[in-house]
Amino acid sequence: MLHTDNANPLTITRFPDAAAEAMEIIVRHNTAGDGLSFGLENVSARVKNRNHLKVSAEEALFAVRMVNEIGGKPKGPRLLPALLPGLNFLVGLADDGDDSLEENRRFLETLLEEGLLVRRINIRRCMVFPEAPLASLLERYPSRVRERSYRRWKEWIRNEADPVFLSGVAPVGTVIRNVRVEERRGHMAFGRSLGSYPPLVGIGADDLREGDRRDVVVCSHGGRSLTAVPYPVDLNRCDPITLQTLPGIGKARASRIIQRRPIYSLEELPALLDAPAAIVEALRPFLS
Repeated sequence: MLHTDNANPLTITRFPDAAAEAMEIIVRHNTAGDGLSFGLENVSARVKNRNHLKVSAEEALFAVRMVNEIGGKPKGPRLLPALLPGLNFLVGLADDGDDSLEENRRFLETLLEEGLLVRRINIRRCMVFPEAPLASLLERYPSRVRERSYRRWKEWIRNEADPVFLSGVAPVGTVIRNVRVEERRGHMAFGRSLGSYPPLVGIGADDLREGDRRDVVVCSHGGRSLTAVPYPVDLNRCDPITLQTLPGIGKARASRIIQRRPIYSLEELPALLDAPAAIVEALRPFLS
């Protein structure tokens, strides 16, 4: 396992050739799903200048594009991308306001429109300590972010932006190696692979226990998490929950498969499941 964490987008924009060379070396040697965390904090020019932040919206966009160009391809067939940016936003800085939240939203909309990938978005709020420089700045230039606006902005990111980014990072059929189970809830096991900010994976399988490690294949996406099954799936041996979790199967079709086992080929399934051939063919990437 070799992953990075924090990176300075301003360094990437000021020294693009050296940054590109460094990222190409990282991509040759790292493991899938790696990320460079960008502390953008706020892309509003007013908030940037007032708080002595390092990077403008244009510079941040340049850095995101470069990381996508160099690291955005899968590390191997059907694996996670080699290297993607993560974005950190900080709400409540000096002279922050509802309008700057909107500027941050427009920045993310630009990324979505360009089809750029973001590994994850962190949203934090300022903690102000009496002796910190931010305390004196806020006395002169208080934050004007309304709670209602903040919640609406955060909900937009979690409900609208995050799912799109995540579905691009880990499309259905993506294989995630060596996921470690952290807990069980009902019929689902939840775990993560080792790495920097790995996504939470809900695994449809009754036989996994805390501490178990499995390769999994992505079946669907939540806002910030994935649903997967152990990979590869053996239709003749897997448990009912795994079958139900597969795209297009569900409880009724899983029951038919179990009753008809052994299944010798996919060609048996359209008639058995009363399903279009396209649904059955879509199962092929999940199977052994």
